[in-house]
Amino acid sequence: MQQMLAYIQDSLRALYTPGEARTIAFMLMERATGLSHARVLVNKDTAFPAEQRKQIVTFVEKLREGVPVQYVLGEAEFYGLRFEVNEAVLIPRPETEELVEWVERDNRSLPGGCLLDVGTGSGCIAVTLKRRMLPWQVDAFDISADALAVAARNARRHGVEVRFRLCDILQSYPGDEQWDVVVSNPPYIPEREKAHMARQVLAHEPARALFVPDGHPLLFYEHIGAFAWRHLSAGGRLYFEIHYDAGAAVVELLHSLGFAEVELRRDLAGHERMVKAVR
Repeated sequence: MQQMLAYIQDSLRALYTPGEARTIAFMLMERATGLSHARVLVNKDTAFPAEQRKQIVTFVEKLREGVPVQYVLGEAEFYGLRFEVNEAVLIPRPETEELVEWVERDNRSLPGGCLLDVGTGSGCIAVTLKRRMLPWQVDAFDISADALAVAARNARRHGVEVRFRLCDILQSYPGDEQWDVVVSNPPYIPEREKAHMARQVLAHEPARALFVPDGHPLLFYEHIGAFAWRHLSAGGRLYFEIHYDAGAAVVELLHSLGFAEVELRRDLAGHERMVKAVR
């Protein structure tokens, strides 16, 4: 096993830092062998079966092509849970965990209600909140049927019921339902930032879940904010993940729509990345 760990790290030297390559090496070894990190270390002198060696080589080849390790392994960790991911959905990010934590802390003591996740992708927000807030009815919208299929599998994987619906939030919504909480991590990266982004992201993650036109950076906040104003119950709460330099603009937008108690919050890195507003 020690030789295989070295092979993985050497193969990834041009793409990752030594620390990243080591972390990925153990991720691949754990998947191929079914052993934990600690067990891989304990068994480092154990002979590596040919079938597992072949699987590792396949993983490494995909990584060297620039495929993110989460897509190579077909899953990503979020809020202590493992979610299926593929190129139909974004890879969950740590800052989104902070958004989920905020929603949960604000609402978990309530006896129940209805929550909507707009742009659910892998379903990581909707599924996690349903697990943490079991009395709540959780709905989730996405424009992608492929993404909704992944999200539905993640809901089944974690034993929760979420009502998924194909919906383009930029179009007129025909229903008259009301929710007590609306949460969204919508596309918010201006197109101009592509030049500074990692090749793995640009080549493999779904662009329409990431980018907005340079001339219309608040596109989704405008539509989701207006939707939430119409469909939130009195006192209902709206939560957004936002671009790090869009805080003031999103706060102003929400005030203009009529929301009260608009709160801008920083993530653990010190960036303004989340907003809450009350109907």
